[in-house]
Amino acid sequence: MQVRRSVLLAAAVFSVTSLLWAGLVLAQGPRPFQEVFPNAKVEWELTLPNPYPNGQIVGCEDGFVLITNDRTHLYRYNAEGKKLWELSDIKRLPYGEGGKMIGGIWRALVSRDGRFVYVKRDAGLATKPAEEYTHEGLLGLSEPQGEYFNAQGNSLWKREEPPYMERISPGGKYLMTQFDPMSERQELVVVSGKDGTILWRREGEIGIWAAEFATDERIVYYKHPTLYLFDSATGNAIWELDMRPHFKRFDFEGIAHPQITASREGKRIVLFGYYALGKSAVISLDGQGNILWIRAGLPRILSAQVSGSGKTLFIPGYGSSRLINNDTGTDLWTQRTYFSWIENDLIQVTRNFIIASGYIKPDKMSGTGFFTLNKTGELQSLRKFKEIAIPVNSPLGILQKAILIRKGPGKVEFLRVTF
Repeated sequence: MQVRRSVLLAAAVFSVTSLLWAGLVLAQGPRPFQEVFPNAKVEWELTLPNPYPNGQIVGCEDGFVLITNDRTHLYRYNAEGKKLWELSDIKRLPYGEGGKMIGGIWRALVSRDGRFVYVKRDAGLATKPAEEYTHEGLLGLSEPQGEYFNAQGNSLWKREEPPYMERISPGGKYLMTQFDPMSERQELVVVSGKDGTILWRREGEIGIWAAEFATDERIVYYKHPTLYLFDSATGNAIWELDMRPHFKRFDFEGIAHPQITASREGKRIVLFGYYALGKSAVISLDGQGNILWIRAGLPRILSAQVSGSGKTLFIPGYGSSRLINNDTGTDLWTQRTYFSWIENDLIQVTRNFIIASGYIKPDKMSGTGFFTLNKTGELQSLRKFKEIAIPVNSPLGILQKAILIRKGPGKVEFLRVTF
């Protein structure tokens, strides 16, 4: 009896110790990249001023753009670590508490190939101290402007905002917004990347809707209850689809916070979002507007990414991530994860691997998950590291290349790695 008690006690101690150890590992969070991949090759390193919490880092297939925390400088670096150009603007004005500023460079949009950058600037025309102006007076002096730059950093055009540009097409040929405060309505406005002129708009849109570039020449647009494919240059509808009968088959009426993603050539389109507390739906279509499959009752989805070929759909989520066969809508796998991804473009899905990074808040990184896949898309391994990773295209798709972002006191470090 005494022996049995000892064995039970030892088992209980082992069990509790194991749980405590597991909890400790989770509490510690992901390890640094070079501990997870000790054989990785570091190709270059550079250090830049810390952009957080008021600045920004925007990744693309050829490097990144960084806006400094004080909003006075923008740097454009390519994937080889070379500075292509920079922009400075010291016209800033302090407002309120906590170091808030009006003026300067405050946001950037980058085309997928990195050749074009749209910069939101604020002229800051005040001539007196900030405290001598009312809030409305400060806003009136800010004169927000959008300016469009090419690969050499030359300004192609500038225009007063609003409308505020929110999206840039993959090759930079068009830009669009999803809100025009001048009309006080949610409104789709499409602008030419060539000269900044407004090409067309969908006026008077009120309610739930979303828009995204499928390609340079095509825009996918959802305004409940209809899904459209528009010609980017003219706004003409190529096709439209009433979604209500499809929603009703799965016992929901519509999507409360719709989002759209598409494959590289626009041959696969995915509409997703939540329709009830804790429940999301995913609708996959081909480029002609034919529904391939629908799934409802999934946990809340904040982001999703179709692979370049369109054959798979990756959904990172709270608590778990999944890879879906985009032909059938069935799960290839689900995997428990401990990251909190929010909407971002730091996801790359290929036939061999998936790399996904995210932020909990603009100044707080949640880390990166690196998923390796076998030939049938099944999960082979998942490794996690604490740095944010900007994926860099690898011609053969065998070795993964990425630019890591590592925060330090008053600075950020960028490392180009192959692993």
